Amino acid sequence: MARLRGTGPTLLTTRDDELNEIRDWYRDTLLKIDDYNVMTLLASKSPIGSNGVIFLPCMQGAMTPTWNGNARGTFTGLTPSHTFEDMTRSVFEGISFGLRDNIDRFEELGMDCSSVRMV
Repeated sequence: MARLRGTGPTLLTTRDDELNEIRDWYRDTLLKIDDYNVMTLLASKSPIGSNGVIFLPCMQGAMTPTWNGNARGTFTGLTPSHTFEDMTRSVFEGISFGLRDNIDRFEELGMDCSSVRMV
C-alpha cells in the first residue's frame, strides 16, 4: 500500500491489477478456456468456502496490505474429491478476501469505505 500525499486527501494505492493477472493465469493455464462467463458458471457450482479449498493469491509476493516479497501463491486443502468448480471458486474467494483485507486496512486508518470503486 503506497501513500501518495498532495494538497488534497491521502490516496492509498494497491497493485490490484495483479489480481486480474492471477485470474487470467488460472483461466488460461489451468482451465484453458477464454470465457469469463464459463469461470463464473464453474464457480457458482461450488458452495461458499469452495468445499475447503483455499487459494492464496500471492503469485508474485504479497503486495498489500502486508508486503512480503517471498510469499507465493498456493492452493491448500485439495483432495482427490475436489473439482475445477471448487478451485475456480477458491480463486475468486482468494482474490475477494485479498481485496477485503485492503478495505479493512483502509477502515483502520479512518477511511469511510461504505462505497468502494475499483478502477
